[in-house]
Amino acid sequence: MFLVLLPTANATTFKVGFNSNKFSHYIDDLNLNTSHSTYGQTIDVSLTTKKNVDTVSLSFLNGTNQKNVTLSKTSAHQFSGKIKITSSFTKGEYKLKSIKLDHKNLVISDKKIKFAILDLPTPNIDQVTNQSTSINGSFLPNSHVEVYNDSTLVSTVKTDENGEFNSVIKPVKEFTKLTVIGVSEGIQSKPITIDVKDTIAPIISSVSPLTDQSQYVNGKSEPSASVKIYNNETLIGEGIVNSTGKFNVNIGKQTANSSLKVIVVDQSNNQSKPFTVRVSHYTPPVVQTPVKSNSTLSTGQLIIINSQTNKLTYYNNGKIIKTFNVATGKSATPTPTGKFTIVNKIKNRPWYKGNIPGGDPRNPLGKRWMGLSVGAAYGIHGNSNESSIGNSVSSGCVRMHNSDIQWLFEQINVGTTVIIAKSSNSNMAIAHSYGISIA
Repeated sequence: MFLVLLPTANATTFKVGFNSNKFSHYIDDLNLNTSHSTYGQTIDVSLTTKKNVDTVSLSFLNGTNQKNVTLSKTSAHQFSGKIKITSSFTKGEYKLKSIKLDHKNLVISDKKIKFAILDLPTPNIDQVTNQSTSINGSFLPNSHVEVYNDSTLVSTVKTDENGEFNSVIKPVKEFTKLTVIGVSEGIQSKPITIDVKDTIAPIISSVSPLTDQSQYVNGKSEPSASVKIYNNETLIGEGIVNSTGKFNVNIGKQTANSSLKVIVVDQSNNQSKPFTVRVSHYTPPVVQTPVKSNSTLSTGQLIIINSQTNKLTYYNNGKIIKTFNVATGKSATPTPTGKFTIVNKIKNRPWYKGNIPGGDPRNPLGKRWMGLSVGAAYGIHGNSNESSIGNSVSSGCVRMHNSDIQWLFEQINVGTTVIIAKSSNSNMAIAHSYGISIA
């Protein structure tokens, strides 16, 4: 008898020839399509006889566990069959014990013809994130895969003929450990544990307003995330969000009208969108007292804008002329505070950013523009959305009703002083903090 091992894609084929021993009068060759298998799989067996017989059966033995396989006759001397590996098989080696041809039992003594039953493989699982609505992977064909969250079974799915599966799940919280087990013929594979990856960027829900006297940035975001704060491209402070979702980062005092950028990075290295906060000029609270003699009485035109109340007041020679409702900057893009001047006056100014010509009803600058001596593009202007007036909704400019800005435009001269504050103080106190006296 000779034994040949022929490699195949998934295993090793046995081809056994019986041409030089006592069995050569009865058997030509015996083939097994694999040398190892596992539960749920099938081993193909074929045998060629030299004599015309009606029945052929094989007996394999693993310790005390014996398995008999009856082959079907496919031609005068050809027989074939399948060994389905069920849970009744014992893990280990099954060696050919005997071949029965009709009533003749041929006992195999050298035990060279054998196959091994192995443990089930563990399933292969694709990456699962906290946004996943399914678990994908592969296992044995036509088997089952079970998914557990802690000890709770959340899904059971059958694999297809290629061994692939797709199990629908509800999104699971990041860092959750899921356990996946393959099941074939009632036998379970060893479990495989996967960590749910976080792919959702953190959100900065709030950042406190800053003045040029502030030394800390307070805000709220995802617990345990790291916080970095930049002034232009310079890192000026960093910290960690605490377990309650709050952070407090030391940045030192920053110059008024500086634009700071707050970025949060979570434990999975997901980065938030930048949160921009502008440093305002600090206006100290002032107790209402008679104007001191060292304050200069306003002798010309003066505009005071309070972004806390969204009011603009026009004064001439220290006396109030008219007060208007206005819209000022939202928290992320506050209106700059301080003492400035009107640097230009333009009718129907184009909106260059949106490529909208002047005078167009869609132009967010409205019908008039009065530029301020701060930054590159801050001004007092009209609007394309009258309902926004009275709210803190702009990108930093001061919006007025178009009819109001047209009237004010005709009164104000280039060079007029403009004081902008975000304050609960009166206009008299605000002006006084800049050494100006008004009635």
